[in-house]
Amino acid sequence: KAGDINEDDRVDLLLVDRSCGAHTCYSTIHLDSWDADAETFEDWLAGEPEMAEPEIRVEEVAGEGRGLEIVLHGGVIGSAGAGPQRARTEIYASDEGGEYRLFSQEYDASLCLYHAILDANELLDNWEKVGFEPAIAAYRAILDDTTLTNCSAGRVPDEVATLRDFARYRLIVSYVALGRANLAQPLLDQIKHKALHGAADAFLKSYRSTTSIIQACRDTTRYAVATPDAWQFLVDWGYGNPSFEAEELCPIR
Repeated sequence: KAGDINEDDRVDLLLVDRSCGAHTCYSTIHLDSWDADAETFEDWLAGEPEMAEPEIRVEEVAGEGRGLEIVLHGGVIGSAGAGPQRARTEIYASDEGGEYRLFSQEYDASLCLYHAILDANELLDNWEKVGFEPAIAAYRAILDDTTLTNCSAGRVPDEVATLRDFARYRLIVSYVALGRANLAQPLLDQIKHKALHGAADAFLKSYRSTTSIIQACRDTTRYAVATPDAWQFLVDWGYGNPSFEAEELCPIR
């Protein structure tokens, strides 16, 4: 596409570079903006966004004053080895004529319980920016939503029960961090997964003796290193999904 896409009185050129492997085609987008003074095109897109099998649109979706946005929808890798996946929408926007940057990213709805865990984990990982309430709401929703299903294709034994117990463990950490430690014990009593019960117990014992969330997480990490069963069920969900390490079991540092 060519034209003044972001309405900054400069001609832009949007290019898509497509390459294909055995199962999936990937598209990388490039955006150049014409610099009349230098008589050359200037890179006008932060990074080189790439997505598997995307549908690409140029339209106004982020409000007036930004010109048009670049919208990508896709991201599903066509290989069983990639694991359970869901499509996502990425929007790239130009703020006041500046170079295009990622404006928002949103995943399609999914009934896969693992995807709900990933979303809740991201919220807890960002606790310094958003607080603990969003993660608590997400983990609570996991426990309340009976429509969420298994999707690991046999990678994780007792998948649904294990992931729900992981959500209970993360709720314990989040509630204590929020100052609501009184809600922790009922959740601990509900955890049936032996290693996760041990992780939650290690966290609570450390917190009660030190009154420090950070120290409780450090002690829980020591437990995790010695007890890989508490987290290894999150390690291998296919190469299209993130891995997991012992240090991530208790992410408050």
